[in-house]
Amino acid sequence: MARPINAALYVPGFYATGNTGEWTFTGASYNNQADATGNGAYDAVAGAFLYISATDINSGVQIPGVVHRYVFTAVQATDANTLSGTILWNE
Repeated sequence: MARPINAALYVPGFYATGNTGEWTFTGASYNNQADATGNGAYDAVAGAFLYISATDINSGVQIPGVVHRYVFTAVQATDANTLSGTILWNE
């Protein structure tokens, strides 16, 4: 069983891949808030689930209680604090 990771991922923008529900991102700031291993972003792996809060497009404020589940299909850690990858909608 995989170890859950409590982290915040600040993505500057998602880009559609052409496949329905699939998105890529680059240069996202990653903050592993319970880093038991000391590996930071290197702990993120393909197959891990990612929960993304819905955000109001006009104000940038998160919408309470609305979360969508995605799965990493590809992930690349640039360093311990930066990730790039591909996610697929998985609800």
